[in-house]
Amino acid sequence: MKAGTTRLAVPEMDVELCWSEDCLWLESGRPWESLSSAVFGGGRRSGIRAAANVTVGSGYDGRDPARDVERRLRQAGVPEPAVGMMTAVDVRTARWTVAEGPEGRWLVTATAGIANAFCAGERPQWPDEGPGRPGTINIIAAFDGTLSEAAAVNAMITLTEVKVRVLRERGVVCAQSGLPATGTSTDAAAVLFRPGGEKIPYAGPGSRAGAVLAAAVHRVLGEALEAGEGEERAFSPPPVSPSPVALVIGGARSGKSEWAERWAEARASARGIGVTYVATARPEGMEERIDRHRRLRPSHWRTEEAADDLEARLAALGPDAGVLVVDCLSLWVASWLEERRRAADTGIAERWELTPEEEADLVLRAKNVIERCRRHPHPVVVVTGEVGAGVAPSTAAGCRFRDALGLVNQVFAGRCDEVYAVVAGIPVKLKGSGAAAPVERGVVFGRDGGVG
Repeated sequence: MKAGTTRLAVPEMDVELCWSEDCLWLESGRPWESLSSAVFGGGRRSGIRAAANVTVGSGYDGRDPARDVERRLRQAGVPEPAVGMMTAVDVRTARWTVAEGPEGRWLVTATAGIANAFCAGERPQWPDEGPGRPGTINIIAAFDGTLSEAAAVNAMITLTEVKVRVLRERGVVCAQSGLPATGTSTDAAAVLFRPGGEKIPYAGPGSRAGAVLAAAVHRVLGEALEAGEGEERAFSPPPVSPSPVALVIGGARSGKSEWAERWAEARASARGIGVTYVATARPEGMEERIDRHRRLRPSHWRTEEAADDLEARLAALGPDAGVLVVDCLSLWVASWLEERRRAADTGIAERWELTPEEEADLVLRAKNVIERCRRHPHPVVVVTGEVGAGVAPSTAAGCRFRDALGLVNQVFAGRCDEVYAVVAGIPVKLKGSGAAAPVERGVVFGRDGGVG
């Protein structure tokens, strides 16, 4: 590894995100197939080990971009064969995310400069007519499965359509004509995928794989546009979760909610932000208990009701929501089970176990909710119940609830940064720095100088 290079493992993708002062790249020990418009290694390629984005000066003359990128990649220690693109934007403003869907995961990274915004179909400024304005949108999308040849082309079309959507949403216009911009005149994109697996046939915006890709590109490109508009800034690549997501689990009347609220309030106070309580309870039959809990919470907290669609409610909460307390998964799972009961024709009340289809649906929903939590820019604490440590339920409905909540708890615990178990009001940290050690009845101070 070259001096000055930093690496961040993304284990769920079997990828490392690497960056130096003027080069950002994805690297994997397993080869990729690629389809790209990159100036170096572009077209349809096999055996790709890395995909890179290189910063060049705003005065770059562009006489031999392929050779220039190749030289820069070798200087940075990027493994070959590689795909390489260039931008005048500081690659330290790049943004990235991992998004998971029913057919696999996408890792998407993007840089965006729009000084050269252009509307396709208008006459461009040719190189011999003088120097153009710097500005390029570069997108790299890596899929952890196998795409058919047509699906790879679908994916390129999908991310291009999303790019146009993002520019329209932000009112970006062509620098020459004033018409709505469709990109810049020098944009590049790369789609990477693994060889040898079962081929996903489609990746257009109306397909499962394409819909996940579209949502990821929409988010990342929007963030990259904001980052690229400012002055050059010190860069620490944002992880998928820029702030910790914690899971607090405990039995009935264990004190789990109260401790989670203290966790949230301490982190919010340390950062000078507010707290939003995301409630999953349905009020029917619980009005008195809901009112009591609301009275016990600080009066300055916001409350968001999320009994009907937790994922959508989380997606709608922006930075102004501050630290989030999601309370609780037990009621969310109960609502899911009731939804399944109402949708079923007959027989569900007599079933003691979840079907494979039900388990797959529940796991996917849980992953989508935790992904929303991880996208939130401030800390999130999620409360859940422990129902598997006692006597086995004596009813079919009770067994289904126990199994469903246990499954969801495993999904969340595996993806959260910190996990706490609360017993008789005393929290024990199970995951994260200092795990398996008793913690004080308040908060634990973490490595970031805030509270942990």
